Amino acid sequence: MFENESLYDEFYIEYFSEKEEAELNSNTVSGAVKEAIKRMRLVYFKNLGVDCDPFDPNEYDRIMQSATIRMLVPSQKLIKAVKKYREIRYEEAQLLFYTECDEFIHQFDKIPFSKNVIVPLYSRIKDNTVCVTEGSDDLGFLRVLFFAIKPFTLGKIDFMFLHELVHAIESDLIDGIHACGFEGLELNAERSEVNSKYRKYERFNETVADMLAIEVREKLIEKGIYIAEDEKVWIRDVYNFNSHSILKKMVKPLMDNYRDIVIHARISGDMDAIYYVIGKDNFEELNYLVSHVDYLISEGLVAKLDHNLDDDPLVIEYKEDMEKLEKVYERIRQLNEVPGL
Repeated sequence: MFENESLYDEFYIEYFSEKEEAELNSNTVSGAVKEAIKRMRLVYFKNLGVDCDPFDPNEYDRIMQSATIRMLVPSQKLIKAVKKYREIRYEEAQLLFYTECDEFIHQFDKIPFSKNVIVPLYSRIKDNTVCVTEGSDDLGFLRVLFFAIKPFTLGKIDFMFLHELVHAIESDLIDGIHACGFEGLELNAERSEVNSKYRKYERFNETVADMLAIEVREKLIEKGIYIAEDEKVWIRDVYNFNSHSILKKMVKPLMDNYRDIVIHARISGDMDAIYYVIGKDNFEELNYLVSHVDYLISEGLVAKLDHNLDDDPLVIEYKEDMEKLEKVYERIRQLNEVPGL
């Protein structure tokens, strides 16, 4: 490691990698990028004792005509080893920085975290994660909320924060599993049969959390309370953020008629309470339909609906799902004799 090098940036030796070599020989890479690579290589040579000027635009091509200089070019094996070493040491340095800084210690000084908990906490901070996760210690289950402001969230930061607070309130350790709303967050949690990138109940869970967050947000705004952003940049319409408004409309009858039971089940983890009222089969089908329509939306459903493409396969599937949804709510209505559901 030479003077002025840092673990954060590529070492000078890394500018001899196959990637940088390909960029030097590419017709699509800008001249500025190529000059920067050559300059870093010249700095490397200079640190080895070669008499050269890194800021002379013609210097690199000139000295590379020397066989002696070409012998100083590092092997790809060495470059890869150095790169791996730097990345490992940088990760270690980051871990120490985050977990030994005053801010981290202040946040968690009252809770005797074990070492195996500190590393996951650090990883979420490092990755700018927005989530609620579990911590645990001798005192038992601990809710930990990580909130990083993400790109393209201007005007919606308060909504994101309230959404995570909803998850924090409804998180608990039940039968050894971190439960959050309708689902358990164990590593091998069942995946959605519609879209395996999500857990089975994830999109249904997210939609309800969004609806509750929007409800709280609107009440705060009525009182003139803006959590994170000035009214000038605040965006009222967040109905299609995270979960589409179509999904919220699908779940609205459930929330309108069984809001208290839904909230109880999400906070307590007592899913039997909601099963008893609406039926487990109805709950499962509602979850499936929300997940399936969410998948259709990800495949371009909204644009096809906007253009009235009624014969499009996605639109046909969506309408079939809406018919099934009506039947689900009809069964729930009959089960509870709730008129107008």
